[in-house]
Amino acid sequence: IEGGAIYVNGTLNALNYTSFTSNSAIRGGAVFITAFNTTILGCDFDNNTATHDLRFSVNDELNKLSSIGGGIAIQGNDVNIINSTFTNNTAVGIYEDSGLGGAVAVNGTDNWIYNSLFEDNEAIKGGAFYLEGGSTVIEESNFTYNYAIKGGSGYIDGKNSVIKNSLFEDNNATHDLKFNLSDALKNSATAGGAVYIIGRDVNVTSSNFTHNSANAENQTSSIGGGAFYIEGNKVNITDSKFEENTALKGGAVYVTGNVTMIYDSNFTRNSVTNFTVMEGFGGAVYL
Repeated sequence: IEGGAIYVNGTLNALNYTSFTSNSAIRGGAVFITAFNTTILGCDFDNNTATHDLRFSVNDELNKLSSIGGGIAIQGNDVNIINSTFTNNTAVGIYEDSGLGGAVAVNGTDNWIYNSLFEDNEAIKGGAFYLEGGSTVIEESNFTYNYAIKGGSGYIDGKNSVIKNSLFEDNNATHDLKFNLSDALKNSATAGGAVYIIGRDVNVTSSNFTHNSANAENQTSSIGGGAFYIEGNKVNITDSKFEENTALKGGAVYVTGNVTMIYDSNFTRNSVTNFTVMEGFGGAVYL
């Protein structure tokens, strides 16, 4: 049910230079952490799945649990993920608040993701990562070809989160996922090709966002934000580059929250998709 390969509970734990392949559980397809001071160093997570479709029967009570963290689900504090790779991991969702964090789902404080690669991961929310806690830092990491309905590579519903010196490229908010979607999910709007933010006090610094998109089959199937959809409060974007991102509204950034500040950043060849002449607003930014 929790931790398809490993369940971590306690303090001062370490997983070093280990590979996790094709594991599955409802929470934490490969690893579930409810501990403090855990370090994951130089590990590879490939083709792990958070899902209710397990080898044994799942009762109605377990079906109510949200599937989270295709690779890792963290419900502890002071977890460090360093020099690790996450590829082809999936958090399968049967409703909108399930399928969270295709590679990593975090609900804790003071967690750090450093110098790691996230590629081709999928979820309902947060194709690569889902953050619901406080003071999580993502630093010097690369996110490419990740997919979700909301937040192609990431979904932030926490506070005091930091993204710095990282690359987000070719991520997509889309309904075109590897697993089947319910009718309700098919009708839910896509948003935030790279990152979807509804948390607060989020700082994005010295990062590049290139060729991300929020796909739309029609004018009602997408909200917008090719790179960012920002519904949260007190979001600061500094010294970052946005290039060739696309969406129905806000080719690079769509803002509907309060106190979003963009400093010293460059926007190049971002664009909107028009279904009619009355649509397509904010080639770079929609406020």
